[in-house]
Amino acid sequence: MLRTYLVLVAALGTAGSAMASFELALLYDATSMQIIRYDPVNNVTLGSFGRQYQGAYSNAHLLSLDPLNPGSVLTQDVTGTVRRLNYSTGILEEMYNPSSALSFATRFVALRDGNYISGFSDGAFRVYSRSSTAPLYSFPVYSNYTTLDVVPLANGEFLTLERFSAGGGNYTTSVFRRDSSGFFLTGLFSLFPSTSTGALTRLALSGDKLLLTGGPSGNLNLAGVRFDGSSFTATGGYNYSAFLDTTSISNSLVGHGGGMYFFQNNATLSRMYTVDPFGQNAYSYSTLNGISVHNAVIVVAPEPMTMTALGIGLAALVRRRRKRA
Repeated sequence: MLRTYLVLVAALGTAGSAMASFELALLYDATSMQIIRYDPVNNVTLGSFGRQYQGAYSNAHLLSLDPLNPGSVLTQDVTGTVRRLNYSTGILEEMYNPSSALSFATRFVALRDGNYISGFSDGAFRVYSRSSTAPLYSFPVYSNYTTLDVVPLANGEFLTLERFSAGGGNYTTSVFRRDSSGFFLTGLFSLFPSTSTGALTRLALSGDKLLLTGGPSGNLNLAGVRFDGSSFTATGGYNYSAFLDTTSISNSLVGHGGGMYFFQNNATLSRMYTVDPFGQNAYSYSTLNGISVHNAVIVVAPEPMTMTALGIGLAALVRRRRKRA
């Protein structure tokens, strides 16, 4: 038994080193209602977990890595319930607010202080603790602006993506820097004029680079913004047509070395885009057939350690099954 365990651990660790991929994405697949481990560099799946904890709810669960518990991923469902799962073994470690009656959340981000942000389709963004169903505070709402996405900063401040309604069915996008209570500090305004409410809907930060993504059905919009910690500089935008016929674009992701990804999906397949909004080659994509990615996170950890952790989890499951047999 011990021999099998050690062989599996060694094999997974060695395989990880041989593949030389430093990325591990966790994808919530709305088709199978489970979380899939995925290597976005080599375009391979590494098993799945969590289906038994998803309950009867078919909505796309929201994912966030847990800053307080490395090796864990947090999920939030339509009831507001937050579960902490070990992404190596798939085991449920803890559950928060199981009786919450939140309305349907569209954004979910865990914070360094243990709290988390839930964002809603009406633009309301609220901060919750893990011990209460009542929000600690809400981000202020500004006239004609709807908050679409949020990125926490290391100093406790936030960056938010905002849609501005200019009237007559016309919209622009802005980026706000907010303080630790959500109040406006500085901003970049009037980006990407459009008649679509979904022109830009997702926000990601890598170093001093902000990636904005979105687009109505069959189109993809990208915009790049530089952020020096206090102010913003627009670097341009791109628009591409004839993309996957869908209105759903998952959250943007940042991997090792500042690599940026996002997923686009319909009922039968998804596409993973690798993007560079600051260069000439703005994107490339891989196709994931049979998977409908509605939310995703990337584990930023040394690859051999991650693969060894997966090996340990696999070996533990093998041992458990043999004991039952």
